[in-house]
Amino acid sequence: MGRARFARRSRRRVHGHDRGARKRSTIDHTTECAMKILAIDTATEILSVAFVAFDSAIRVSYDISTGLRHSESLLPTIRWVLERAGCTVADLDAVACTSGPGSFTGLRIGMATAKGITAGSRAVLVTIPTLDAYAEPYHGLSRITVPVIDGKKRRFFSSVFVAGRRATADTDLPPARVVETIRLAIENEQTDEGRADSPILVVGPHAARFLTVVPESLAKRLLAPRVDVSSALSVAFLARRSAEAGSFATDTTAPVYLRESEARLPDASRRRM
Repeated sequence: MGRARFARRSRRRVHGHDRGARKRSTIDHTTECAMKILAIDTATEILSVAFVAFDSAIRVSYDISTGLRHSESLLPTIRWVLERAGCTVADLDAVACTSGPGSFTGLRIGMATAKGITAGSRAVLVTIPTLDAYAEPYHGLSRITVPVIDGKKRRFFSSVFVAGRRATADTDLPPARVVETIRLAIENEQTDEGRADSPILVVGPHAARFLTVVPESLAKRLLAPRVDVSSALSVAFLARRSAEAGSFATDTTAPVYLRESEARLPDASRRRM
């Protein structure tokens, strides 16, 4: 079932970037445990796919803004990543994908693809909460981290992490309510990160967009770092931890939505939203 072995390798790192059409590809060599993971994030308009081979310490990732046309782009991107890594589906120990919140269609496409790959291989399926993946690269900063996704209709999916620990559940709220949630989380945690002059990191693909709709009086402590981070790489590292802990998904696992799809709402309800 694609269980991990452990190994140590020498460290070296190579990066390659192609920023045409908002694309980014990365090959990275570092030191980790022995497991081969294909990771997928289709929760937003940015398609992110990564392969991490912890036994040989190879990482390959590719990110592109597809405008939610993941059904057309996902499989070709997976093939490109695996070919670049010199790997096949048969070599995989695990396939991981984001489980939500995010785009209804995007999440379904990503999870269905991950299930299809695992059904035809020895790889296990692992699902990772989307906002956990977006917060993951910032946990070492000892700050309050708020991953956000534009949920449309003037609302954002968000959660709050304090010193790397989840302080709130995922929420679907207007920007001002998100800020209030942050304030309450700070009070509940009672940490030094909550002092009045401490910045709060807003992260994720829509962080800059979130800052533009928050009233200036509320946004003065918020900071959106400009860092290129492949969300699928974060999914891969979180998936490795889940797999090592024996936490796997099944063929009945479904995406986690914070609101009902408009396609399933009566017309009157849609008009009120």
